[in-house]
Amino acid sequence: MMRMIRISSFLVLVILMFPVSALAEWRSDIGVFRIGVVTGDKTTGFVRRAEPFRRALSDALGMDVEFFTAKRPEAIIDALTSARIEYAIISATGYALTWSVCECVEPIVSPRSADGTDGYNLVLLTRSNGPKDLENLRGKQIGVLSSSRSAEAGILRLAFKEAGLTENDIELINRESGEATLTEFLDGQFEALLGWSSMTGNPSIGYTRGTLQVIARRTDDLATKFPIIWKSEQLPHRVHLVRKKLPGEAKNILRNLLASLFDRNPVAYDSIEPIYGGGFTIARHSQYQPFIDVVKAFGEVNKDVLDTELEAGGLEITPEDTSQ
Repeated sequence: MMRMIRISSFLVLVILMFPVSALAEWRSDIGVFRIGVVTGDKTTGFVRRAEPFRRALSDALGMDVEFFTAKRPEAIIDALTSARIEYAIISATGYALTWSVCECVEPIVSPRSADGTDGYNLVLLTRSNGPKDLENLRGKQIGVLSSSRSAEAGILRLAFKEAGLTENDIELINRESGEATLTEFLDGQFEALLGWSSMTGNPSIGYTRGTLQVIARRTDDLATKFPIIWKSEQLPHRVHLVRKKLPGEAKNILRNLLASLFDRNPVAYDSIEPIYGGGFTIARHSQYQPFIDVVKAFGEVNKDVLDTELEAGGLEITPEDTSQ
């Protein structure tokens, strides 16, 4: 008993001798907390617009915060893997590519859409008299709204592979724009179309968001006349992530701040997420597994994946873009 008392007393003494400020030495170790963002050629406008978000993080963390901007996603991925930044806002594809390089990152939050959905589903559409399943698309042409080498197209390719079809059995085609591809599908030039949907709300009007809703408005017809013959699991919107080695105290501060930002500081939220108007939801690594699987299966298409991501403004398939 006396020995236990002496050990306990020793531990208390050690704790008392260890200054509280030492627990937060990570601030001085980091120096400046940098947030990586792909801005293309619009760096100045982005930095000015996102200032309320930067200031909110600086106040919460109790340290200097600045943006690390880049024209291309590769620069953000390189900065993460080389520990030059601690935080990044990047597409789900970008997360998968970063993870494939070093497994050194973890998701913090992902934005929620104004309709309350945490993500979107890829959907393969056809017409009422069209093919009924993936097997019946063997040898057919399929329109793709984003690049035919995008991660979304890769997810569909993996689905075809699971259905027993090879790369030679299908042909994915994208035109000069999503608008042009959609028009050709409606004109009957493709047997199917790879689009996206929120998969919530009224099916007859094309749910709350997505390609079916655009088709319903365009054709002035019921969206249900364009059946879904395949859909993916729900895919997340872009992600706010941190390096795994960021101290737990900093991660907790960020999670607590971001989870309440929409309600407590809507100006800061809107300054960084002007498209997704539903606040942040806690993100999990498992949500990004479909993108990681594509990177593993089609590693050679990484450059095209990043090109598509950049053209989409950092969003995987631009789910808020009505042209989709």
